[in-house]
Amino acid sequence: MWGHYGEKGEGVVLEFDTDSEFFKRHEPYKVRYQTKRPTVKNLRDALLVKNKEWAYEREWRCFTELPRHLSAKERFLVSEQAVAVPFPFDALSAIIHGHDGQAVMEAIKFLENPQASHVQHLVCQTDPRKFVFNLRTLEDYSHNHSASLQPIKANK
Repeated sequence: MWGHYGEKGEGVVLEFDTDSEFFKRHEPYKVRYQTKRPTVKNLRDALLVKNKEWAYEREWRCFTELPRHLSAKERFLVSEQAVAVPFPFDALSAIIHGHDGQAVMEAIKFLENPQASHVQHLVCQTDPRKFVFNLRTLEDYSHNHSASLQPIKANK
């Protein structure tokens, strides 16, 4: 997912607690992967289908209604684009980001909110030896090669 959506390791992933009240009201639906486009007999069913080539994503989606205060024209225009849905702090379980310093600072500011005290702050790094990613806490420097180097003592 990092390769497609994570801005080459500079993006942010939000991990959610699907047992939270938010997800009881906004039930996640498993995406189906197939080779043919769906017919639009049922809009929700059609929105839960992706090309089989994306099956490795194992995606789930939630739906919500657009704000009622929008006019019919505005609702149509908004439906043509992604809509951000506010979620409560208790639905969030972790913030995972790549190596980008700006993302780290933004996450730290966000996590200063007392309501976010339960949220884990993790860093995603490419493993130097395997084709995997490693998740570490921000305080864990073992992923940093320079942290494993011993200081050189000068001879007198």
